[in-house]
Amino acid sequence: MQERRQYIRYDIEGDVLIKTEGDVLSSINGNLADISFGGLSIYIPEKIPEGSVVKFELLTKLSNKPVTGDGKILYVKEIKKYDRSVYRVGVEFMDIDKKSIQHILTYIQQDICLKARKKKIA
Repeated sequence: MQERRQYIRYDIEGDVLIKTEGDVLSSINGNLADISFGGLSIYIPEKIPEGSVVKFELLTKLSNKPVTGDGKILYVKEIKKYDRSVYRVGVEFMDIDKKSIQHILTYIQQDICLKARKKKIA
């Protein structure tokens, strides 16, 4: 099967605050599943409609300040995690500081290379 993704995804720990707009403004806290140059995937306790435009704030130990932006919900998938239902949500970046994302991705790639070198030497 051919890969359809445009960018490589990297697993990373972090917290994401999603703000939805509509009839009622709401905030949902989630856990980061993975990130790429084009978007991120998170686990949240509530369902968000596909196609929704959201604001988000990403907090990870790889960046000294929150990364904020706007995104579009591409998919929502209900899954079982820790004996309860949560939603894995894919967010495509629409408006974001690409330098902040590149900084995080560069750090992840450097860490992968460093671990590979250490493994090769051992």
